[in-house]
Amino acid sequence: MRVHAIRLAEEADHDRLLAIYNAARRAAGCFHAPVATAEQFAKLIEGEEILVCEHEGRIAGFVGGWKSDRFIHHLYVLPELQRRGIGSALLNACQARLGSRVSLKCDASNLAAQAFYRRRGWVESGSGPGDFGPWIRLTLAQRGTNCDAPAGRTPE
Repeated sequence: MRVHAIRLAEEADHDRLLAIYNAARRAAGCFHAPVATAEQFAKLIEGEEILVCEHEGRIAGFVGGWKSDRFIHHLYVLPELQRRGIGSALLNACQARLGSRVSLKCDASNLAAQAFYRRRGWVESGSGPGDFGPWIRLTLAQRGTNCDAPAGRTPE
């Protein structure tokens, strides 16, 4: 069983988070917006509680959301480190901090991300147009697999 170290992001992590954000969006192949600059990224994550996952001494992914809205706004993992439990660990930790009845939006063309969430008990609960294309809203349907672990050190 792998154990991933999850912690709150620090100001010093900003450049690394930006690099992960841009790399993961580029690798997904469904985002047509240009690469985000540091200023744009700072505005995107403003007010979010951000958790990072460290893998072999470096930040491998992050999740950000708004506790008051119980909404996950970002979940990105370095492309070369995907499918190693990092996304699940981040999702678990974020869900534990935000509580039940959490929701998120996912780009409608990002089929890999949708499959990731659905395997973990998330269901579609809405949709709409977005600045960069249509999105779907996903809501955690039930507590269960991969969504009950506490924040901190989370098993895969």
